[in-house]
Amino acid sequence: MNSYRERRYKTGLNVRTFAKIIGSNDKSVYNWEQGKTSPRYAEIEKNIDYLVDLIEYLKKNPKNIKKYIDIAK
Repeated sequence: MNSYRERRYKTGLNVRTFAKIIGSNDKSVYNWEQGKTSPRYAEIEKNIDYLVDLIEYLKKNPKNIKKYIDIAK
């Protein structure tokens, strides 16, 4: 199995929700999983920055975790 797909499967999220959370789109994530394309370095950096900001926010505001997950669906 493709490592991008394995990582997404670990989250339990579908492609669309996963893409939305990492700041990408579902077509890009699907293509990464199929091995058709790979994320560009700039895109990876943007996603990492976004995830770090999100994690920091949720650490400071744990009551918002469910709210954020509901928004991402």
